[in-house]
Amino acid sequence: MPNAPASITVVPRVDKETGEVVLFINDAPARPDHVLCYAHVGQHSEAALTYYTNGTRAPHDTSECAALLREYEQQPPRARLIVRRYLNRALLRKQWR
Repeated sequence: MPNAPASITVVPRVDKETGEVVLFINDAPARPDHVLCYAHVGQHSEAALTYYTNGTRAPHDTSECAALLREYEQQPPRARLIVRRYLNRALLRKQWR
């Protein structure tokens, strides 16, 4: 079993239609042109990059995504969260399997 990461890089975004906060995990494996995301209470899934770019927006401020960030910090693997404003596309491409 691989060791738990010391840190996880996340990009919080808000769904344009529902207003739901979504965390995109930049340093996790995903299919090409997809990114791992976390919505609420353990709901991990893969999202198309087009959803990230066209279906979500940046949060107005940190309070808009604070609750989901706190929730995600409590999920295994317990790791320090690094919160970024944008996905690192070069790193994401390295994660595609």
